[in-house]
Amino acid sequence: MKRQNSEQPRVRGVTKGMRTLDTVMTKIEDVITITFMIVMTTVILIGVVMRFILKMPNLYGEEISRYSMIIVAFIGISIGVRQKAHLGIDGVVNSLPAKAAKVLRVIASLVAMFAYGLLTFEAYAFVSYSKRMHQLSPAMRLPMWIVYCILLVGFAMSFIRSLMVFWNDFIAKEGEGLLEPEEDIDQNFQ
Repeated sequence: MKRQNSEQPRVRGVTKGMRTLDTVMTKIEDVITITFMIVMTTVILIGVVMRFILKMPNLYGEEISRYSMIIVAFIGISIGVRQKAHLGIDGVVNSLPAKAAKVLRVIASLVAMFAYGLLTFEAYAFVSYSKRMHQLSPAMRLPMWIVYCILLVGFAMSFIRSLMVFWNDFIAKEGEGLLEPEEDIDQNFQ
């Protein structure tokens, strides 16, 4: 009985920590994706005006919009992991008995977690290699390892999200998990 009482605050602490991390990551993802979508759209519109109306070259526009789109895409992977929008196996799972379906969901979550972890490791190796090569982007002369860091950040955030989703779905007790995306949105607007 003494052991249960000592474990109880730790579980609450983990739940609070996970919810805080979830909230912080969600806000970071939202700010980054919204900001870079606005940047990309604005730069493309400026490019169209410069090219077709002012007849002037837009030297940096294509690169800025390209890198902005890459940032949105790789941060979007993390958003998709949180919303469980990737690796859908529902058709197979729904046709299985309850215990077999749960086992398959656990396996799918572990495979996704492993894949994001491996991609994070490989992205780190790629960024390290790129840093040694001293390659620069063609127009802005930006070191390419900085651009490639978005791979590392996106996959690392996806890995963290997959750990959080696994914890939420298979480890956390009822009522102690993360807020569902719909609940999270409702809370932000109140």
